[in-house]
Amino acid sequence: MTEQLTQTTNEQTENTVQKQRTVKEMLAILKEHFPKVFVSEKPYSPLKVGIYKDIKEYFKTCDSIEGEISLKEIRGAISVYCRNWHYFESCTSGAARLDLNGEECGVVTAEEAAYALETLTKSKEAVKERMKAVKKEQKFTKDGESKKAKPRAVKNFKNIKSTKKPVKVVPKVESVNIETLKAGDSVKALVGSKYQNATLVELNKDLAIVELFGGMRISLNTDKLFK
Repeated sequence: MTEQLTQTTNEQTENTVQKQRTVKEMLAILKEHFPKVFVSEKPYSPLKVGIYKDIKEYFKTCDSIEGEISLKEIRGAISVYCRNWHYFESCTSGAARLDLNGEECGVVTAEEAAYALETLTKSKEAVKERMKAVKKEQKFTKDGESKKAKPRAVKNFKNIKSTKKPVKVVPKVESVNIETLKAGDSVKALVGSKYQNATLVELNKDLAIVELFGGMRISLNTDKLFK
């Protein structure tokens, strides 16, 4: 009898264990179920305050989703979605907030709009400064000596143009072991064609959330992480 109870308890435990969805997977679910609210391109719209509670209630009665969706999964996806520059740009004073049905539900206050603008401005400035720093680093060799060539003086040949192309110095990076990474580790993130110093915030399967210099957080595939 005791063995049967133990076996039943183990089976129930196994059935209740559910792998947490990644931010990428959760965003795809939100965009599929609420296409009027969660979009992939402009125009973005401000979300209803506390919309994560409505999402939680919605999925309690949704039969098309396998397993329970946790508040942690919902909050993680919304946090990434709301840090998009296009979302910040949509948060102007008086702009309508939307509920899950795409209906107006409150407006963005002047204080909220000011905060969104300030955050957006700081984020763009931080990225701009970081890009300048990366370009500056690329002008030096690993020994710290500048590779920038000095222009040669040309006398009496005003129309002569140099055909020598500047040498691009690519920062030396190494691949990382994803299995050993943890939140708080310093990494180099490949953003576009540039490597940027970043701090790992969250790692879910093949998707990572990193914080760039200046506080901006972005999500990217783990194959874009280096050391």
